[in-house]
Amino acid sequence: MPDPQAPRQQATESTRSTLTPPPEGPPPKTTRTILSADTIAPAREPLARRIIGRTLGVCIVLGALALAAYVTRLYYIYPRTDDAYVRANIIGLAPHVSGPLVELPIQDNQHVKQGQLLFVVDPRPYQSGVASAQSEVSKAQNDLGQYGDINARRKAAEAALYDAKLNVEYCHVRAPFDAFVTNLNIAVGQYANEGREVMSLVDNRTWYVVANFRENFLGYIRPGMSVDVYLLSYPNKRFHGRVQGVGWALYQGNGASVQGLPQVEETLNWVRLSQRFPVRVILENADPAFPFRMGSTAVVTVRGNH
Repeated sequence: MPDPQAPRQQATESTRSTLTPPPEGPPPKTTRTILSADTIAPAREPLARRIIGRTLGVCIVLGALALAAYVTRLYYIYPRTDDAYVRANIIGLAPHVSGPLVELPIQDNQHVKQGQLLFVVDPRPYQSGVASAQSEVSKAQNDLGQYGDINARRKAAEAALYDAKLNVEYCHVRAPFDAFVTNLNIAVGQYANEGREVMSLVDNRTWYVVANFRENFLGYIRPGMSVDVYLLSYPNKRFHGRVQGVGWALYQGNGASVQGLPQVEETLNWVRLSQRFPVRVILENADPAFPFRMGSTAVVTVRGNH
């Protein structure tokens, strides 16, 4: 059986230990831990890195937004397109008289000056017409005063003489302006028909670029604005030009009329394609070392009123 006196003895011993005075002698020393800078730095590094990382992130986002706004502004203020081509005016030459070619002193792709001889139609039949008309004029002058209608006959003979001389001049076809010969597919001896095209000339006086801009750019393009032009044939050469004008109309297949009713093609309402309008840019200060060629691909940037 347990001793009933045991709990009392334990409580008495606990009371005695509580009332026992502390041992004599100096008080125990208190240990203090001093943290050095090397110990604090590692604790602060994660916080500093987080601050720097967040700051850089904010700066990158703001920089990207600023760059996007700047690029968007340039995109509209300085419209640019690579859907552009060099153009020049072309004329087809046809003789005023018919006959075989007896002279052809030019070659294909040759540069010709204004007034330079291009080809000659056989003038002999027309020279004989001049002689015949001249004889008629002389006869009318000899008969002066013998017939009442002599003045009318003389004027008719003089008109025929003028036409005959004009036909002889028409046999010699010359360049109407400085140009390049193109599509020359004839030779001496070929028969030339009156009014039928024999060759073509590319007008070298004025070169221009037809640049197709989307319609949302047209509000930023005005006649007279300065333009920078780069050609794929001379990628490192910059050409200058001026906006001559913006096209006023486009051909649209869905605007055709069928039996008096407009034909409108179906389209998706959520897809809107911008139309492209031609903008004509006159090229300035042509460089003979970099000649223009019709049909060359160009990249056009409108710089505004500079």
